Amino acid sequence: MSFGKYKFLTIFIAAYLFRLGFGLLSPPILTISDATQSYLIGLKSYTTNTWPYFGPDTEDPSEGSFKAQCPGALEGLMVAVPLWMWPDPLCPYLLVNLLSVTALAFLGWYVRKRLPNLSPWVIYPWLFLAPWDTHISTQVFNLSYAMVGSILFFVGFTETIPGLKKDVISGSWANAMMGFSLFWIMQFHMSWVLFLAFSFISFFFQLKSPPRGKGILFFFLGAIPSFVFVLPTFVVYGLRGTGDLSGLLSRFDYGHFKSYFTILARFFSFACFEMPRFIGSHTPERKAFLLESPLLMVSGIFLMVTGWIQAVIMLVLLFKKDHSKPEWQRLKLLVLGTSLLIWVSFWFTIRNPDAHRFYLTFPVAMIYFFYCWDLTMSESRRRKLGFILILTAVVFQFFYALQSSIDGKSVFLTEREKIAKAIELKDYRILAERRSDSLY
Repeated sequence: MSFGKYKFLTIFIAAYLFRLGFGLLSPPILTISDATQSYLIGLKSYTTNTWPYFGPDTEDPSEGSFKAQCPGALEGLMVAVPLWMWPDPLCPYLLVNLLSVTALAFLGWYVRKRLPNLSPWVIYPWLFLAPWDTHISTQVFNLSYAMVGSILFFVGFTETIPGLKKDVISGSWANAMMGFSLFWIMQFHMSWVLFLAFSFISFFFQLKSPPRGKGILFFFLGAIPSFVFVLPTFVVYGLRGTGDLSGLLSRFDYGHFKSYFTILARFFSFACFEMPRFIGSHTPERKAFLLESPLLMVSGIFLMVTGWIQAVIMLVLLFKKDHSKPEWQRLKLLVLGTSLLIWVSFWFTIRNPDAHRFYLTFPVAMIYFFYCWDLTMSESRRRKLGFILILTAVVFQFFYALQSSIDGKSVFLTEREKIAKAIELKDYRILAERRSDSLY
């Protein structure tokens, strides 16, 4: 289907403005404290003119006394640099939404190259509106920036695996993207160790076929630009004092061992219009939220049921052998391998397998979903159903953000005056204090 640059630019700008407004009005996926701390790292760098040696820190007394902090300056700079350019509380939101929309557009372009029969009018809006991503990467939050790296990584990864790659991107660029993304993600989220495992899997396949080792060289060349932002931390604090993951480990947790199908369901939900996670922590709270507006209730219930059906279809199609695309079997192996790797990673950790902790595998779930979409319906039905779902999602997300702002749940609206005062007086403590024992 023809989709010229002007049509693409139109949908890109519309998505950017919609997601920017959503991020400004809606609540964070976790607590307000977590979102404030992400902003605070960069605000501290800006107001004190210091190098942010460390990024997000992890602390959850409900799951043990574990505490760690990601090494590297990127999270702090993602907030500080925009403020140096324009000292306004809004500026970091402008950047994070530009980065996330651009990354999603790149993923949409890649999906179109793999599945040319799918309408771009479904692919791009679906990516821009998918709840899990919309509720995360529109906020100034560490996962928002990490998502950019995860998209680059998994696009590069799939283009290095025999039987899965489509030669859309050269092997050299694919490896460079993986190398860049690994050290990018390291500075934003502890799940970077999963990407290290994927990197070794890619190396294994590349070393089995010529030109042996060439791609791996480009992997390390690509890693240089992102590694330079973590190198000062290693120099000043040493390897032992940075990114220590030992506190994550615990003895074997049988409860986590039983959680595979829960993890798989949550993994599938990344690509679906799944709503309950974002409208309340329990059923009474969700009912109360939906009852606040007839449009919220009708669109929310429709999307909730649709999201469940989508996840079931994705599960059922794992057992389907035939597909018009020869890479179907390898893609299913990637999906199963990803979910199994996530599952195993939680066997020996005190952290619960909550979806946001492996959200960075979102690109794998989304690529698989589009293959399922391509497989299950005719083009006319795909267009009609896609249009209905996307229109309903726009209505729900709009009124969700509006109602959240009325209820006072928006971090930006709640903290804007404090941030502006902190910028003016060059004192980040006006917004909040950094967590105790944080390394920066």
